[in-house]
Amino acid sequence: MSSIESRFHEWLHETQDDPSIDIRDDAAYFPNSIHPFSLSAKDLFVEDLHFRRSYWSYEDIGYKACLRSISDIYAMNGEPEHILLGISHTKNQNLEELKKITTGVRQCCIDYNCKLVGGDTNENDSRLFLSVSALGGTESPILQSTAKEGDTIYFCGELALPFLSLYHLENSIDLPRGLEAKNFFRTRLPISSFEKFKNKYPVNALTDVTDGLIEELTRISRKSKVSSTIDFEKIVSFTNLSHIRIAKELGLSLTEVLLKGGEEYGFLFTSPHYVEDLNYCYPIGSIRDGTLHNEVILPDQGPKDFSSF
Repeated sequence: MSSIESRFHEWLHETQDDPSIDIRDDAAYFPNSIHPFSLSAKDLFVEDLHFRRSYWSYEDIGYKACLRSISDIYAMNGEPEHILLGISHTKNQNLEELKKITTGVRQCCIDYNCKLVGGDTNENDSRLFLSVSALGGTESPILQSTAKEGDTIYFCGELALPFLSLYHLENSIDLPRGLEAKNFFRTRLPISSFEKFKNKYPVNALTDVTDGLIEELTRISRKSKVSSTIDFEKIVSFTNLSHIRIAKELGLSLTEVLLKGGEEYGFLFTSPHYVEDLNYCYPIGSIRDGTLHNEVILPDQGPKDFSSF
């Protein structure tokens, strides 16, 4: 273990918020989940693939890396409890930068009521990358493969905002009024809105939206052996008008921004009930017979196959 790694591990231990956990041991130890089902999720977060240090702070890198795994736990109808963090850093990075990354991870843990309990570090010659594992539990997991014919498809969250914020950052364009860097770096999961829906109505299939609406819905359809149709006009109707205006001013295609944008960190789910009066959970389409094509209904164009997007 290098000097920087040893000092970093000591700093982690000294600043640990739960003194009963010694993260310097060979494995993290903590009480078993109180839930009937245990959940685990791991994500890699790689420099120049998922983030660029030119406009990411180290705190934001840590926060977003942690959020990715936490989102996966919630997308299984679960609650995150513990986080394991792996950092592979370059030789020119110092202890203070590793601390900043961990500060971002810890802030994400605070925001979502879980604990950083351990991990590992090493050194490499090329780039910074993080490996984050989230451990949690659930009373009853909700899968991507359990959508039923006749279900209504819902999106819970906010489309366009993270994509537009990232577009401005990547292209070094000043963020206009209504957009903030935190809309991308520290997107808030719409947990309370989804919980309100789930407490009133059954949910058959569930996933989080990180790779774009079309991509995630295609995954649900394939795994559930059904097809789906979504109404693009309904999606536009719940999108913030100022964000639509910004997209148009930039010359961006609305279908690209709303259907393929990615990084929304909202929830996509299906339910046998059709409801329109819940904030931030919007009906956008329906599940159909699996022998049909997945389709988007576009204004003045009618049905269009998902594969054309």
